[in-house]
Amino acid sequence: MKHKILAVATACMLMITSAVPAMAAEAVPQPEATKGSLKVSFVLKDTEEGTNTAISGATFEITKVADLNWHGGSPEYVLSDGFKDTGVDFNGMSAAESEKAAATFAGKNIASLASATTDEDGSATFADLDHGIYLVEETAVTGKATEYSTVEPYLVLVPGVTDGEWQYEVVSNPKTEPVHKPVPEVPEVPEAPEKPAGPVKTGDDTDVRIYLGLFLCAATGIVILTAARKKQGKEANKDA
Repeated sequence: MKHKILAVATACMLMITSAVPAMAAEAVPQPEATKGSLKVSFVLKDTEEGTNTAISGATFEITKVADLNWHGGSPEYVLSDGFKDTGVDFNGMSAAESEKAAATFAGKNIASLASATTDEDGSATFADLDHGIYLVEETAVTGKATEYSTVEPYLVLVPGVTDGEWQYEVVSNPKTEPVHKPVPEVPEVPEAPEKPAGPVKTGDDTDVRIYLGLFLCAATGIVILTAARKKQGKEANKDA
């Protein structure tokens, strides 16, 4: 099945959004035989802070879903084998319809053409691409990429078009946002019991020194009493 496209979206729309936008009424020349390339620039832009955060560790796969043909002085896209039964019509496709088509193509689970993982600059590049429409899917994440939401499948034109001219080096900026991970609750630590101010009690509040004093007094009394009795015994024997 052939789907004739009168024109394609501007490269500005193609690079900023993640879908094949609505077609504009602009004429384009016949594309050259030059092969195209697709650079996935996985960078989160914070317009308020004016910062760009490159996201490394995201693996993207691409699959060609339609071929670009030249017919009757205008480009047309023909669904690739494996996707013909989807009946997707690219003519006049809007951004919302493009997202729906991407989800449909992704559901076919057809083997991808190539895969690449974003580097420290957040870039993953696919070179030597034949002209057509490509499905882009994020299939795995490691490192920094785990901190961001999964990119939904989307479509990209290779080559794209700017001001009626084919652009063979296409840049795509997929949408994502930080994932707010829940902060684990810290368990409460029970307070340690207060230590006693004085020495450890054994259950008897009586001072040990009292018992020791009584013992010494008793022992002294016994010694004195014994000595007195011996003295009395000696004196009695002397009188006798």
